[in-house]
Amino acid sequence: GEPNLENSLIYSDNIFFAWANLQLGEEKFMTYMKRTGFGMEFDFELPVSTSQLINEDTQMNIKYLADMADGQGEMLITPIQAASMYTAFLNDGTIMKPKLIGEQKVEDGLEYNTVAEMTTEVFVEDVIDQESLSILQPILKNVVETGTARSIRNISDSLYAKTGTAEVGSQKERVISWLAVYSDDPENTKVVLVMVDVPSEGGSVKFSVAQELLKNIFADDKSTPQTD
Repeated sequence: GEPNLENSLIYSDNIFFAWANLQLGEEKFMTYMKRTGFGMEFDFELPVSTSQLINEDTQMNIKYLADMADGQGEMLITPIQAASMYTAFLNDGTIMKPKLIGEQKVEDGLEYNTVAEMTTEVFVEDVIDQESLSILQPILKNVVETGTARSIRNISDSLYAKTGTAEVGSQKERVISWLAVYSDDPENTKVVLVMVDVPSEGGSVKFSVAQELLKNIFADDKSTPQTD
């Protein structure tokens, strides 16, 4: 089909986004990405590396700018920060800070779980405006209905998603394969993110992992939230 924003998100067309970023230009792209939290210290209960757009000693050029548009080049991000970015779609464009609310401990040979009181905290405000949200949300829905994440579409009617793949090494024998899914079901407003580092032909395993995680959230009847 036509190489536009909708089709390129649904079918994960890297070339369209590389072209679009070259039209946008380095200054606007870098400024906006920093607004979303790239390069900011990411405070979390467990150690988390700081994301980056490009190595400090790298001279920016059009190749890096094109590669960044689809998350490759020298761009680095942790799964927990990537997951937090998708909370913007459930919070009117604001990215929420993730928090560890449960942990499992073993003391004196006894195993027990602890759950902390949950309070919300903003990481970065207003990174997506309402007009952009109204454009993007239906497209991310179609990624599940007809696009690259259609293998999870039978789990719930409330799922939105985006897939991604970063090739690793000069021989491209491995990939870092991503799937971000969120649900706007009022009873299950969840974000699920799966990242796997696998041989180049094994990226589809992310869908099996996501299906198991999502089945724990939703009942067999895809329109009915799970209760337990």
